Amino acid sequence: MTTRLLAAPDWDVLRDVRLAALRESPDSFLSLYHEERQHGPQWWKAAVRRDTWMVYTSDEGATQALLGATRAFDIPPSDRYLSYLWVAPAARGRGIGTKLMTEMLTHLRSRNVPRVWLWVFDGNEAAHRLYRKLGFQSTGFRKQLEQDPFRAEELLLLELL
Repeated sequence: MTTRLLAAPDWDVLRDVRLAALRESPDSFLSLYHEERQHGPQWWKAAVRRDTWMVYTSDEGATQALLGATRAFDIPPSDRYLSYLWVAPAARGRGIGTKLMTEMLTHLRSRNVPRVWLWVFDGNEAAHRLYRKLGFQSTGFRKQLEQDPFRAEELLLLELL
């Protein structure tokens, strides 16, 4: 099993795994399957070029996990926003999320990215444990979701440099 960064020709890999994640775990993301499946190849190609995407692939070539490091409008331009972490159900519980996060953090450090941020939903204890284990700290900033006022998320930060 290997991790790899997606390059421009891999836009279809990003599309396929993102749509699989949204279909399988709709409550884990703010994006919606029925909206993202409408995007054409140009949109996916732009997403691969604009951001850093890493996948975890089985020995048989099946993509089993995804993680993005993007630039977000609400954080400093030098920082990255980690998003879209998803591990396929059959691959969960084997440390793949930890491996993918660790390798992405190593990659971002090598590019002199000083900080990474992420949002985690209340009640997602597995994600909270993973992020705490990797050294993420609470910023104290929380917000209710516009789409669902009964759900909230918390902003976490990790200093890389």
